[in-house]
Amino acid sequence: MAVLSTLAGNMKLSRKISLFIILILICTVFITSFFFLSQWLDSLRFQMSSQAMDLAETLSRAAQIRENISSPNGDIIIQREMERIRLHTRIQSIQIANVEGLIYAHSLESEIGKRTGNPLLRMVLESGEAARREERSLTSPSFQAAAPIYHRGILSGAVLVELSYGRIYQENRRNIMIIAAVALITLGCGIVLARLLSTNIKKSIFGLEPVEIARLLTQQDLILSTFDLGVVFSDQDGSTSMINPAARKLLGLSPEDKDIRIGPFEEGPREYQSRNGRVLLCRSYPVIDHHKEEAGRVTVFEDLTEARRRAEELTGMRQLTSALRAQNHEFLNKLHSISGLIQLKEYDEALRFISDAAGHRGELTAVLTHRIREPAIAGLLLSKYNRAAEARISVTIDEESCLSSSSPFITPQDLSTILGNLLENAYEELRGKEGGEIFVGIYEGEHSLQCCVEDNGRGIPDHIRESLFRRGVSTKGDSRGIGLALVKEIIDRLGGTIQIDGVHGTSVDLDIPGSKERQA
Repeated sequence: MAVLSTLAGNMKLSRKISLFIILILICTVFITSFFFLSQWLDSLRFQMSSQAMDLAETLSRAAQIRENISSPNGDIIIQREMERIRLHTRIQSIQIANVEGLIYAHSLESEIGKRTGNPLLRMVLESGEAARREERSLTSPSFQAAAPIYHRGILSGAVLVELSYGRIYQENRRNIMIIAAVALITLGCGIVLARLLSTNIKKSIFGLEPVEIARLLTQQDLILSTFDLGVVFSDQDGSTSMINPAARKLLGLSPEDKDIRIGPFEEGPREYQSRNGRVLLCRSYPVIDHHKEEAGRVTVFEDLTEARRRAEELTGMRQLTSALRAQNHEFLNKLHSISGLIQLKEYDEALRFISDAAGHRGELTAVLTHRIREPAIAGLLLSKYNRAAEARISVTIDEESCLSSSSPFITPQDLSTILGNLLENAYEELRGKEGGEIFVGIYEGEHSLQCCVEDNGRGIPDHIRESLFRRGVSTKGDSRGIGLALVKEIIDRLGGTIQIDGVHGTSVDLDIPGSKERQA
């Protein structure tokens, strides 16, 4: 067995399958044939034993034998009759002896007239009852049966019939050959089918060996476990067949969760709300087998919150870059102004100009650096400040403003939309006017976030104040009126309030509560 295991371990999968199936077939055919032949031979031996006894009893009742068994010359008649019967039957030997044990008929004529030495025949002569036995000699195995001869109620002798195994087996050799042929044909068909089966199995696993499959599975598990993306494989009815650790974390599943059903999902990106409240971006793709049929789906999950955070960080950096470019342009203009004043020898005016610019810029930088910690919002405010400065509009950011990074009250994207639209409206209102001023305040507290944007423009007429948040309503003409509608949608979604005062200029105040206050 150790040698067989070693050989099997070095074989290819198809040969290994064929070998084991062939071995199973050989054992099955051998055992089946052995038991079949054993049962058949036992039945044949029983039939031979019964046949020998029937022949012995039939001969013991024959009239010629009973009448001549006691006569002086009866042996001649009995011998002739017995020889005729033996030649026309499968009987190997017939012995007939009188009550004294003298042989009246025998296959060997030289034995006639002698006393029988057969123990079975002598036992019947002594007991007067029929008997049988199996002679298991190496040279001539046979069945023997003996029956007493009664004439007029008196025991007159006995008949012994002997049937040989060999002769019976020779006559049934054809049946034995048929059984052997069927066994060989069955074995041959099994070998062919084993080869076809092994080839089909090898084809279904794309010609891979077990070692290669194990290596691929190990590599697959290693790769999937290192993904930040959640990957889920499911069959056609939605039952999950494989889920990587990242997917369990994103979907809020515990290791004890086994029978998991995901989907169904349509192809293309979709948003999905997990049980732990995460907003996920999922993409589902069909898995096509080698029959060109869909065998299941693979669904990829990405934490949309994380993706949005990264996008917002990138947006903030872009806004900062844009603001710095505008600031660079503004500083170049100021440097040109300072250069001109120096060339004109207006030194006092140049110093005053530098002092005013440095003081105002220093205050702005301090607020954006220390009070506004969200890069996207800081970049937005700096960009709007520089743009307004180019249009000679003064922008003041309240020194008491406060905004943390990743505020719990609002996302940077929503706050950028709100402030961007409000500041853009104020800029449009004051552009081209002398003495334009804009005030911005952002105040993040423990329970809410408040924002304020004010300008000293014309204000808002009373007749459009109530409909100001509807799309298309604007004081600036047609094809406008979208910004405030977007602001109102965001505030309503967050459960906040918005107030507008348009008597002396325009003042917009926002109040956004936290999630607990919103539920209360």
